[in-house]
Amino acid sequence: MSTPLPSTRLTGIDALRGLAAISVVFYHYTTRYQQKFGFAEPPGIEFPFGHLGVNLFFVISGFVIFMTLERIRRPEDFMVSRFSRLFPTFWAAVLLTACVEALSQALGSGLSLPHIAANLLMVHEFLGFPSVDGVYWTLQVELFFYLWMFTLWLIGGLQRPYPWLGLWLLLSLAQGGVAGWSLPIPYRLAQLWLLPQIPFFVLGMAMYLQHSRGAAERFGPFALGIAALAVIYISQGSELLAWAISFLVLLQLALRINARAERLARPVIWLGAVSYPLYLLHQNIGYTVIHFSQQWGANALIAGLLALLVALLLAGGVHRLVELPAMDAIRRAYKAKPLALPLNRWHWLGLALGLAIGLLALSFALPRLFA
Repeated sequence: MSTPLPSTRLTGIDALRGLAAISVVFYHYTTRYQQKFGFAEPPGIEFPFGHLGVNLFFVISGFVIFMTLERIRRPEDFMVSRFSRLFPTFWAAVLLTACVEALSQALGSGLSLPHIAANLLMVHEFLGFPSVDGVYWTLQVELFFYLWMFTLWLIGGLQRPYPWLGLWLLLSLAQGGVAGWSLPIPYRLAQLWLLPQIPFFVLGMAMYLQHSRGAAERFGPFALGIAALAVIYISQGSELLAWAISFLVLLQLALRINARAERLARPVIWLGAVSYPLYLLHQNIGYTVIHFSQQWGANALIAGLLALLVALLLAGGVHRLVELPAMDAIRRAYKAKPLALPLNRWHWLGLALGLAIGLLALSFALPRLFA
């Protein structure tokens, strides 16, 4: 009998994901489109801080992944859980977006088949390949975060996580340049170790520890404070502190309304459910819709609304036809015939560290081969 895969479905958290996704969509369809391509006539609407929805995604991921790892019993459980959640939907989004770009040529991407194939690995940018869609860089960040959290789980670091998270934050602060000095960490290592993003993940993890362990978790407020300070130094400005605090408030509200999920409006619940495919599909396909809509005489506002409608329809379709069926099929297959790999935790630890070293080596070698 296999270990049941952990269920991490929190309706309030899903709704918060939906809020993060739609804020990024609004940013791309207003402020970012104007910056990259320019509207024939500006829509009169801007959403300049919508890109911070990405950072909110990282906070939510810190919360959810810590919760997932505390509930699993075997390494294979985590691998199957994350693979089924991320990859089938991502592959569908990559192929669909590549097809739209190839047919329309509106954005002039000119991606080759090897580049598209490299995107399916989800770590393509780290290996030197361009993205089919610009939003995919965050999936690489998520994957590296899973790798390091999985490593921390393997060595038992989740029992007393704060020394490890503190070390991670110190590296992040040092790389970000605290008090006028900075640690000269190579760019690739900073990417692999997630030094620019780790304060946001730590905010989410500390919130989970407070939520799950309560008053017994004495160092939670301290960790939150350090993470918030790290956000300031990484961003080189004070504005992001306000956003970090806002993220914490939003996450706390999401946890409180989770117990009253039935009170959430159905559209909000649905938006949370389709947030992952919506995020993956909205940018370049939406830009294409805006481009052609304006060519056909629509003003910027109508073009943006049409792009939003197309993105929501595609997200709903991929959620229903790919995301849910694939996740269910993979997890059912694993439950019926679980993986029985003859590996203990130390073997898995060696594989995880070997993967990190291998990716680092490939990131230097592959660009030279394809230059």
